[in-house]
Amino acid sequence: MVTSETNTNTGVAARVATNVASSIADAGESLYSVAQGTGIPLTTLRRKLAGTDRYPLDVADLALIAGFLGTTPERLFGQSVAAA
Repeated sequence: MVTSETNTNTGVAARVATNVASSIADAGESLYSVAQGTGIPLTTLRRKLAGTDRYPLDVADLALIAGFLGTTPERLFGQSVAAA
């Protein structure tokens, strides 16, 4: 059975992944350069940016990506958590 909490969490994961992907593009970086700069394997990064609840971005991922992009994890969240 799927609960509303699961649906909400999936929505948040997708919105965070979208925000992160947009931040990467806005910074003019490629997924390859982010993977190289953060140590997150490229295939893992691609999976996590797909925004599914099976492979969500975690706090460590957000911290690594934010550090590479010169921003904060909070900025990568955007309004995702507040809107949930």
